[in-house]
Amino acid sequence: MLDPSAFASADFKHLATCQMQHSLLKVTLTLTLLKVTLTLTLLKVTLTLTLLKVTLTLTLLKVAPLLPRLGLGLGLGSGSGLGLGLGLGLG
Repeated sequence: MLDPSAFASADFKHLATCQMQHSLLKVTLTLTLLKVTLTLTLLKVTLTLTLLKVTLTLTLLKVAPLLPRLGLGLGLGSGSGLGLGLGLGLG
């Protein structure tokens, strides 16, 4: 992909301007592709986590009426999510 001899020494005078531009273009395109790939991966992970959070919240809300019979409680946490608590009646 890249010509390593283009970067072998600090003296680039032996290279033609066209060859240097071509090598730098390859580096730029490779870095851009890497950035796009990482951005898409991060977006996919974020969307997956959001979907899991929504699914878990909907599931907890669906089973919330059953929790008191099981000795469990459902409440709002300090963040934006729901919390599930266990109440042990030892009286």
